[in-house]
Amino acid sequence: MTKQEATWYEQLFRSGDYFRLWVNNEANPLISNERTSSEVAFIESALSLPRNARLLDLCCGHGRHSLLLARDGYRVCGLDFSRRDLTLAQEAAVREVLDIQWLEADMRQLPLALDGKIDGVINMFTSFGYFDDEAENQKVLYGVARVLRKGGRFLLDVPNLVGRMRNFRKSSRTEVDGTLVLRHWDYDAVRSRINDQMTITEPDGARRVQRWSIRLYSYAELKSLLSRAGLTALEVWGGLDSSALTLESPRIVILAEKP
Repeated sequence: MTKQEATWYEQLFRSGDYFRLWVNNEANPLISNERTSSEVAFIESALSLPRNARLLDLCCGHGRHSLLLARDGYRVCGLDFSRRDLTLAQEAAVREVLDIQWLEADMRQLPLALDGKIDGVINMFTSFGYFDDEAENQKVLYGVARVLRKGGRFLLDVPNLVGRMRNFRKSSRTEVDGTLVLRHWDYDAVRSRINDQMTITEPDGARRVQRWSIRLYSYAELKSLLSRAGLTALEVWGGLDSSALTLESPRIVILAEKP
């Protein structure tokens, strides 16, 4: 039996390319400290939960939101499938003496020990819509509803289908410390997925290809998925700056609640 080929997200996030080229890029960082601070301020305002509330950072990555939320007094659990990212997150928490629970798990298989014990769940920065089978994306929301207590809240942050298509670009070229990254995007209108092929050329000439593919949604579609999982959409924005959702908005940010 041949070994099953790794998915695009396993290859990308476990390789370290995402963190090195887009997160930890000091010359042109995708995620600055100022940006993270602003996003956490929005998260706290949107969730409107007491500072000792128990939060689940679903797909926490290297923990940039988890760390700040814990610093502000929330009881935080960060969950991700990438051991590499969780190690970075744990090391940062130890340096700051922050008590954060880190869990290595698939977002579709939230630990049963969390059932009904979480006050708020956040899923930020395009960490939803990974799976080709839409039932698998729906399973993520079923899990969110399961771990939330009654009255618990869920904040979801994803790209806006309409806004992305109105401002669609096919390619880009960037260079990070001598590493050249050529990106090419295409949109599959039948499956509503945007596909990103990244050709990465290192200074020594070594070349490899990384891919990214996510499902893009409209607000109506997301609201329906949330409802199917037993979650009620309360409010929607067009970004983490509290802007209204419009045709040009780059993001869809939804606050939902478990009745």
